[in-house]
Amino acid sequence: MRITKETLLSRENFHLSQRSTNPKTGDISVSTNSRETCPSNCPYKNNGCYADQYPMRFHWDAISKKERGVKWSEFKKQLREIKGDSLRINQAGDLVLDDLGNISKVFLKGIIENTKQLKNIWTYSHHNLDNKENIKRVKAATKKGFVINASCDDLSTVDKRIKQGLQTVSIISSEDSRIKKIKGKDGKTYFKQTETIRTPEGIKCVVCPAQKFENVNCKNCLLCSKIRNYPLIFISHGAQAKKVNQVVGV
Repeated sequence: MRITKETLLSRENFHLSQRSTNPKTGDISVSTNSRETCPSNCPYKNNGCYADQYPMRFHWDAISKKERGVKWSEFKKQLREIKGDSLRINQAGDLVLDDLGNISKVFLKGIIENTKQLKNIWTYSHHNLDNKENIKRVKAATKKGFVINASCDDLSTVDKRIKQGLQTVSIISSEDSRIKKIKGKDGKTYFKQTETIRTPEGIKCVVCPAQKFENVNCKNCLLCSKIRNYPLIFISHGAQAKKVNQVVGV
């Protein structure tokens, strides 16, 4: 039986910030989906997710409770009105699923068709990418300019996702022996690599430049929005770093 109605897409609220005030992203456009879009098996769900930190948590809760945001049809109109050149989809939340449990083609198509004026569009997903249909849809969206990074929890999974032809990111512990913490002139914590980080199959990893250097953010980096043959690595940080470190094993 063909299912024409997508329940989650029809009931979801979407929020668009035309210019983010988050210093990590810079003043680009960012969107937020509700908690309902996150996969139930995400190891960081209620267990160290960066979006559960102040002040993002309150914004995310308001969208999840439908106290903020708009419906899908209005959200698409907002996307067409973005004046900048970069959009980070889902600073919190994940891709919308259809009624069969696959990443929604309607959602992906809506993002792509309503952001044609933009140069850089990207997001990350923890959804099931062992699912062949999801792999197909993520690769097709990325090829059309909506770069979807597979969020991995270890470097072995990175190797697997790269073999599938996907863009990849992963997390490593802030206590990893291959990095050390340094204090920037701005008083914030940054990280310096003490040795090259590679996947088990030898692929060289690149640590997020914003975690290594002052005055770098998503707006002036944009590596996550590019097609790459290497993974990007994020180091656990912030108030929930200890919880994340437990997940990744250090």
